[in-house]
Amino acid sequence: LCEHPSLSRYHAILQYSNGEIDSSKYPEGFYIYDLNSTHGTFLNKTRIKPNEYVRVNLDNMFKLGMSTRLFILHGPKPKN
Repeated sequence: LCEHPSLSRYHAILQYSNGEIDSSKYPEGFYIYDLNSTHGTFLNKTRIKPNEYVRVNLDNMFKLGMSTRLFILHGPKPKN
């Protein structure tokens, strides 16, 4: 839950794909999906297109709307 006037009630989705469904299009990893929000979702300071899954790599940052809060995806480095 994020409280900021520029954020929609349902703004974006951060989703993990295990690569089992259509692994050529969505390999294992995290994806962000903007739910057609008014003020957008930004990945590494670039606004992403609404209604499309965009890959989020480790140490990428994303921002929702006009909020100044930045989120950074951290985790263990992949083995390969």
